[in-house]
Amino acid sequence: MKKLLELGTSVGSTDIVEYAREKGVYTIVTDYLPPERSAAKRAADEVAEISTGDVDELIRFAKEKGVDAAFAGVSEFNIESARKINDALGVPFYYTTEQWDMFMKKDRFRELCEKYHVDTPKTYFSGDGHSLTDAVVESIEYPVIIKPVDNGANVGITICRSSENLKEAVSTALAASDAGRIIIEQFVTGPEISMTYVVQDHCCKMVCMGTKYAYKTGNGLQALAHGYVYPSPCTEEYLEKADENVRKMILGSGLNNSTIFFQGIYNDHRFYIFESGLRLEGTATFRITESITGQSFMKFLVDTVLQEETTYDIRKEDPTFGGKKCFIFSLIAREGTITKIIGTETVKEDSNIFAFEQRYYVGGKIKNDGTLKQIVFRFAIRNDDINEVIHTINRIKRNILVLDENGEDMLIKSFDPEILRK
Repeated sequence: MKKLLELGTSVGSTDIVEYAREKGVYTIVTDYLPPERSAAKRAADEVAEISTGDVDELIRFAKEKGVDAAFAGVSEFNIESARKINDALGVPFYYTTEQWDMFMKKDRFRELCEKYHVDTPKTYFSGDGHSLTDAVVESIEYPVIIKPVDNGANVGITICRSSENLKEAVSTALAASDAGRIIIEQFVTGPEISMTYVVQDHCCKMVCMGTKYAYKTGNGLQALAHGYVYPSPCTEEYLEKADENVRKMILGSGLNNSTIFFQGIYNDHRFYIFESGLRLEGTATFRITESITGQSFMKFLVDTVLQEETTYDIRKEDPTFGGKKCFIFSLIAREGTITKIIGTETVKEDSNIFAFEQRYYVGGKIKNDGTLKQIVFRFAIRNDDINEVIHTINRIKRNILVLDENGEDMLIKSFDPEILRK
């Protein structure tokens, strides 16, 4: 019996564990969370309490337990730990260190996009703070966005609409960068889009594309998504105008039997890509594709890391979904400590909901940090009738309450699903 070590409890972790167990694989989940706060641990054959950052101890543990491979959900930190463990075990992973840096370091990714003629926001500066000259500063046309080259979830990011807060924004970005490097780029506005690609046996294909409906944070960033609609209304135009060069870029990097997603902005019939993720998405789009085409690239990645045959067939993926629609709806909370949660069982009975995820329980503490850590619930909704989708979203908003210490609802319910009719 093969053994899989799953690192952490994040989006997709439970799906990975459950699929591995279906295959007859013995699963071990490790992180700092107790089982009562970890759905992945509750689903596993065995649990451990080794920090996912203690790679040396994890390698020792994996060898002692006879682990065949390590994997993780959407956490970039845990994914990198899994790669290091697999390297020590002599197990091929779905990317190399060089490929990780190529796509995950924003400055290197920008260079890669330029090489393959993939549209990106204009870059004014990339480097360390000492290299930012007066001449560069004078060349900047506002607004711009300043961010660390090696951080995500809007950490260390600032929008500058004039030169007044440029110095402070540079300091903020540098403080959030382990590499000590930042990037200053044109701030492009418009609908935010996300494109997911899979490579199987050197065949590269976009498997889904979504448009984001965002809750704006205090700094003006569209950080927190109330929802994504799949496929995006501009999917066909993207396939016609931008897809080819993106596929060439992915294949040119050497990625194979892998997945990667890109985030961008749709503006004036152009697609500006500004970031990539060499991992599963937080929206768990593999659940969507499986519900539409029967193909789960999460299962493909698990099969691959375990070095087993797969039933996944990229040729069956269809990014247009044959006209069908899916909507990912998130309930976001303001700061507070959760004392009571009401209504989840009632909502889960809705037949339009094909996947449900709860990230916090009673006792959980939430901060207004403008990151994905403010998401409490996420629902995957599917129905060909937009009226049914809107009805389900309103039912969720009406029935679910997350109460704080004062008995007040912490959930931000400002999203109006009527926008989906436009």
